[in-house]
Amino acid sequence: MHRILILILIISLSASCKTYFHLANTSTQSLNVTQDQTDQEVSRLVAPYKNNLDAQMNEVIAVALETMVKARPESTLTNWVADAIQSQSIKAFNRDIDFSYQNFGGIRIPELPKGNISLGKIFELMPFDNIVVLVTIEGNDLIRFMQYIADAGGSPVSSNVQMSIQAGKISRCLINGKPINTHQMYTIALPDYIANGGDNADFFKGKAQITKNVLIRDLLIRSAKESKIVKPVLDQRISIIQ
Repeated sequence: MHRILILILIISLSASCKTYFHLANTSTQSLNVTQDQTDQEVSRLVAPYKNNLDAQMNEVIAVALETMVKARPESTLTNWVADAIQSQSIKAFNRDIDFSYQNFGGIRIPELPKGNISLGKIFELMPFDNIVVLVTIEGNDLIRFMQYIADAGGSPVSSNVQMSIQAGKISRCLINGKPINTHQMYTIALPDYIANGGDNADFFKGKAQITKNVLIRDLLIRSAKESKIVKPVLDQRISIIQ
């Protein structure tokens, strides 16, 4: 016989607008068990919490009309993510936003299958706890940012952007139907990771940020729940000219 300490982590969904998981409370039990009994005892104690968690993750929050894929320069999945960030950020911050951006690598699944979209699937798509922030930059810095996107061969941007890339350079770029004005200020919604200079986006370093501490994942969940039907969109917002 030997003693083991079993820590039961009771995990629940927050009742507030945020839907990410957090540690609600802990409890401990000190049990005398044999080595052979250990796995069985742990499974018995954890089962009620695991079943509850599974039920929440299996909740259907929307339906995808077609399989949506992740690709460059644009794709159905990247367009949906960026457009959802745009529409939901406008609501969250209650102000106009020129466009939204999501780094390509932050989307962690290659496709969102046709059919039911579960809450768990959105967690797979966006597992990191990145928050959305607003950054306002001058037109010259925006040109640098758009070239950064061109250098990557395209990235997820909302439909406010229309850009053509030729030989790795920007051949055309419109924001809300207008060319970039170097004397104008532009407000962008994007992940805090990028706004803090991650992924070599050093032109954002030192720029003031506005935040509501809202997870990007939560924006996607809200968008899916509100629309109920997720429709794939390809609109040539970023195109490559051969």
